[in-house]
This record gives sequence, C-alpha cells and structure tokens, in this order.
Amino acid sequence: MSVYEYFELRFDWRVRALASGLFIFWRLFWMAVALFATARILSALTGFALVPAILTCGIMATFYTACGGMKAVMWTDVLQFFVLFGGIALGVYCAGGRELFQLASDGGRLVPWHPFDPSYFSFDPSIRISFWSGLLGTFVMFLSRYGADQMVMQRYFSARNLRSAQRGLWLNGIISVISLSLLVVFGLAVYAHAVRQGSLPGPGMKSPAVLGAMAALIRSFPPGVSGVLTAGLLAATMSSIDSGLNSCCAVYLCDFHRHCFRKKISARLLTLLVGLLLTAFSLVLIPAVAERNTLFALINKFINALGSPLLGMMLLAMFSRKVNAAGMLWGALSGFAGSLILSLTVHSLALHYYAVVNLALTVIFCHLFSRISGTPPTEENLRWLWRKDSSGKEN
Repeated sequence: MSVYEYFELRFDWRVRALASGLFIFWRLFWMAVALFATARILSALTGFALVPAILTCGIMATFYTACGGMKAVMWTDVLQFFVLFGGIALGVYCAGGRELFQLASDGGRLVPWHPFDPSYFSFDPSIRISFWSGLLGTFVMFLSRYGADQMVMQRYFSARNLRSAQRGLWLNGIISVISLSLLVVFGLAVYAHAVRQGSLPGPGMKSPAVLGAMAALIRSFPPGVSGVLTAGLLAATMSSIDSGLNSCCAVYLCDFHRHCFRKKISARLLTLLVGLLLTAFSLVLIPAVAERNTLFALINKFINALGSPLLGMMLLAMFSRKVNAAGMLWGALSGFAGSLILSLTVHSLALHYYAVVNLALTVIFCHLFSRISGTPPTEENLRWLWRKDSSGKEN
C-alpha cells in the first residue's frame, strides 16, 4: 500500500505519480548518503578502500531485504536495535560512566549556549545554528518524516486499527527522545575518552582528519568494545537502508508499475535493482556533492530539506480548498526545483532553515499555479479533505 494513493483521490493520478517520484528520489538520496558516510568511517577503521566498503554495505543490505521482505526488515531492525544500543552502553561504561560528565563539564560541553550571547536567540538567517532555526527546522523535518514519508507511514498501515497506529506513533516518539538522549550521552562518552587519550580533534580540523581521529579513537577502546561499536555503526546504517529499500519498492509497485505495465515484476528482483541503483548513486553522485559540504550540512541542506515539498503537498491536500490538481502538480514541481537550486547555490543560510524555506516555497507555488489555472476543485475531490464528522471523529 502507498500513502500517495491519497493524492489520486484528492486530485488525480499525475499528482500521485509526482509525489511518489519525489519520495523515491528523496529516499534514494538519503540512503546513498547514509551508505557513503558509513563506508567512509569503515574505510578509516579497517583500512578498506572506500569503493569496496560501499559495495559491501550496499550489497549486504540489499541481499537480506530482497530475500526476506518486510519480515526480514522488521526482525533485523529489532536485532540491530540491540546491537546499536549495546554498543552505546559499552562505550559509555568504558569511557568512565559517571566520571564522563565531570570531564565533559570541565571541558564546557554541558553548557548548551553562552547565557549572554544574543546570537543564539537571533532570527538572523545567516547564523549557522540558533535556537529559532533549530526549533523551526527540526519541527518541519519531523513533520515531513511522520506526516508525508512512506517509510514511516507504512508502519501505520501494518497496525491492526487506528488506535494501535496512534499508540505506535506515541511510543515511537518516546523512544526517539530516549534514543537521541542516549546518543548525546554517547557523544559525551567519546569526548571524555578522547580527553583521556589526548586525541581530541582540534578546532578547524577538516573532515578527513576528523574521520581519521574518530577511527583512531574507536580503535583505542578495549578489545571487543571497538568491535561492538563498529557493529553498532553498521547496524544503524543497515536498519536505515533496509527500511528505505522496502518503502521505495512498495511505492514503485503501487504507484507506477501496476498503473503502467501489465506484466508483474518479482518483489525480490525489484529490490535487487533498487539496491544496485542506490549503491551506484552512493559511488558516483554523493562523493561529488560531499566534496563541497560536510556530512552534517549535507543532511540538513539536502535530505531534510527535500522532504519539505512532500510535506507541503500533504498539508495542502488535507486542508486547502483552493488548490487544484494543476496547481498542485506545477507548484510541487516548482517547489522541488526551487529546493534543489536553493540547496546547491545558497550557502549562507542557516542549515535548519532550508527545510522551512522549501516548505514555504512549495505552498506559495501551489497556490500561485492554482490561481493561474483557474479551475476549481470538484466536489468529489473535496470529499477527501480532512474534517471532523458530527461525532467529533477525524476523517
């Protein structure tokens, strides 16, 4: 099942196909970045060349996803969860447990911002990270993920009923907060261990040097712990890639193949083809983009920001009576093109604001093209707007 079927009910098949195409491009790019980043760290850790590391990770994830389907994705995600957080727990323990907070405090790492620094609460869009850019950008990013992303929303479809899906969503939110908190603690543990080892990267150190320092730091943990940390890193990547592969294949089958071709295609064959495409994407395109951006900037400028046009489409489809099919089609295309141009050409904007600006661009373009086309939405299309019935239930 594809969540983008909603766009055909609300508008027409062209809008559904556009949303599905944007999703596949977005998630392929996201998986390729995750694969590339992990391969770089593994290359630094093991001495493998970058290309074999990318091929190994990509082929492994593709193989077990193709063989086991959604069931393999779910069970391997469970196992990878324990490996990932087992690695975090071991890393924190070996870094000194409670003592790491003292080391972090002495190094000024527990102070989130300088209390008298006005730039932290500034609305200046050129400041790299501020309170407002982080708040707004993160809000839009999570709204895109939980409200317009097939990879997340297919989990709702697997629930027994609406109440189970709602419970799962709340539980996911709680676990996400816990996970992020644990990752922060793990970051402090790595910092404390680096201070003890005297291998803390200096300010202004470039990305390759930071990766080398990080690899040396992981290897300096006691025997066995460094292996578990490496396995945790791989588990996080595999968990991301297998879910992405499964959702991209589901969207292609539901929204394109069944509509355009009579001949069926094997789900395993399709997964293998998408996995090969992803691996090629990571080998060819991502290194070229990564040369001019840090991985953190790459994630915020491209991955998080490219989800905003899909979010704009979903919000307008649910709540706007004024946007018609032509306006949605050309407006979303223009918003996506504008998002790409903005991410590639504008380098002075705060990283978290890219997602916010791209959402605004999509909404504006969709309304503008709807006014230009002048064709009002039909009553049949408007039936699928979000509303509450007489009992107060949401439809």
